[in-house]
Amino acid sequence: MSLLVHCPNCSSQFKAPKRLAGRAVRCLKCNRTIDVPSGRATAAPSPPGESPPESLPAESISAETVARPDAWLMALLVTGIGVAFFLAVAVVVILVNKQIAGTIAGGSQKTTLPSEFTSPTEPAPIERPVQEVKPPPENKVPPPNRAERLAAIEAEESEILAALQTQADKHKQPLQKLGEDELALFPKNVKMNAGQIAKLKARTDAFTKEQAAVLRQAVKDAAAVERKREEFLQRKRKLLFEHPESGDVKLQEHNGMLLTADEIAELKKREATAATPRDAALPYVQKDEVKAVLKGTYYAGTFQDPAIDDVAAIVYRVGAYRDKSDMQVHAYLFRQHGVWQVLELPGRANTVYIGTPPSEYKRTDSAF
Repeated sequence: MSLLVHCPNCSSQFKAPKRLAGRAVRCLKCNRTIDVPSGRATAAPSPPGESPPESLPAESISAETVARPDAWLMALLVTGIGVAFFLAVAVVVILVNKQIAGTIAGGSQKTTLPSEFTSPTEPAPIERPVQEVKPPPENKVPPPNRAERLAAIEAEESEILAALQTQADKHKQPLQKLGEDELALFPKNVKMNAGQIAKLKARTDAFTKEQAAVLRQAVKDAAAVERKREEFLQRKRKLLFEHPESGDVKLQEHNGMLLTADEIAELKKREATAATPRDAALPYVQKDEVKAVLKGTYYAGTFQDPAIDDVAAIVYRVGAYRDKSDMQVHAYLFRQHGVWQVLELPGRANTVYIGTPPSEYKRTDSAF
């Protein structure tokens, strides 16, 4: 026989063994303590539409059930312990990560992780010394010896200067002819009437125009020879200076050039007397052989070809030239080593020419 037990808390009904009559048991649904009625076991009819009360085995409700600790308290306790454990693990992981990040950012200290955070399968890196990689040696071709290089420069010099000198020598015959024509313009001890004087003037004007055309190209070609000759001289001296041998003449650098001691001393003297074309021309026109054909020189101006900066012409007005009064003459000068000197042209006994320089020359007194 069984007794019908009703829980006042959750309104559940179930059967309890008769032996538990009058005792306190716990509700199988809400775990609340309830009293088992003492009396004859009756089976309460189930309301229509509802299933009959759950039939429990005789041992489902017993005195041990009442004496057992609350199950929900145990579950709560176990849950709390688990949460606390996981929180502790999380705190440890956060602290370790912060320590590693600080070490990387600072770069001054190294942090060794505990063994439990080190992967046993990954060995610690081994620091090896960095070996310097040297480039392979270059196969340098030794330069040719000094004698061979000097011979090569001289061969080039001979070829180039020969061509330039040939070009300059082409003006020799025209200049000689101009010299002869010039003498014909100044007959000595010949009295002329007005008509003869007019004809002579016309011949002189035509002569000066023809002379200017020849002189302009002759001066260019003569200056080109001097310029190129000096260039080759400096190339050869540079080779001797950089690769000296016993017995070489001593060379020194002076104003960007390699000169001997005597050349430097002479150059310094001339710098005081030939720093400008005018300074260099005056001693020349005062030579005895030049003064024999012109008398009473007066400076009239410095002229220069715009295309050539190392050539200039000095113009003088003279009291008499070849016994003809009130004439203009001029001479050409070339700059070398920073000083000026008279430029000698082939086919002439002197380098003084009647008239003015070619029309392309411009007066540049202010530049000198």
